[in-house]
Amino acid sequence: MHLVAVAASACDPNEITVAGGKRSFEITNVSDRPIEWEILDGVMVVAERENIPPGFKQVLSARLAPGDYEMTCGLLTNPRGVLHVTDSEEWAASAFDIGLREFLEPLSEYKIYVAENTAKLVEDSKAFVAAIKAGDVENAKSLFAPTRTSYEAVEPVAELFSDFDVSIDARADDYEKAEADPDFTGFHRIEYGLWVKDSTGGLDDYADKPLADVIDLNNRINALTFPPKPSWAGPPS
Repeated sequence: MHLVAVAASACDPNEITVAGGKRSFEITNVSDRPIEWEILDGVMVVAERENIPPGFKQVLSARLAPGDYEMTCGLLTNPRGVLHVTDSEEWAASAFDIGLREFLEPLSEYKIYVAENTAKLVEDSKAFVAAIKAGDVENAKSLFAPTRTSYEAVEPVAELFSDFDVSIDARADDYEKAEADPDFTGFHRIEYGLWVKDSTGGLDDYADKPLADVIDLNNRINALTFPPKPSWAGPPS
C-alpha cells in the first residue's frame, strides 16, 4: 500500500515510484476542502477517487503498465505530482490476451451510442450558446438542463479526457478563487452567471469555450478505435 496525503497545495509525497502491476494507494485528505486524486496518462484518466472529504481517506487500486504518469493533487491550480511505474515480473506475467473479440459487438454498440449522444450534445450546445449570445436569459436557462442532460449521457467517456473534464465540468470549489478565478470555465461557470447574476453579460467567452470543447470531444470520440486495450493494460505504446 502506498500512502499519499493531499494537502492544500500539493501531494505528499509529490513523486512516487512503484513496480508495474496491480498497486494500491491510500489517499488521505489533509486539506480543508473535498478533493479528488487522479492518475493521468497525458489527458487520459487511468484511475481516480473523487470527493474525498477533509480528514478522510480512500483506497484506490489500479493495474499500471510501466511508464510515467501524473497525479492530480487537490485544487486544479496545484502542481501535479509524478508517478513512475517500473518494469516488473508481475507486469510481464499479466500481459496476456484476454480475447477482446468476445467484446467487439457490445463495444461497437456502445461506441455508436456515445457517438450519437455526443452529436446531440453538439447540437444542443450550439442552441444554448446562441441564446446566451442573443442575451436571452430565460431561453438560455430553459436550454441549460437539456444541454447538461446531453453531456451527462456521455460524461463517463468525457471524463476519460482530463482536459475536458476540467474545462467542461469543473466546479468553483476546484479553484482557490472560486467563481472569481479566470480559469474557472464550463457549464457551472455559465450556470453561476445565469442564475446567481441573472444575466448573460460577460458570458460570451465562457460559452464559446465549452462549445469548442464539445465539438473537439465529438471529433475525438469519432476517431476512437474499438476495441480499445483493456483498462488494466496501461498507456498505449
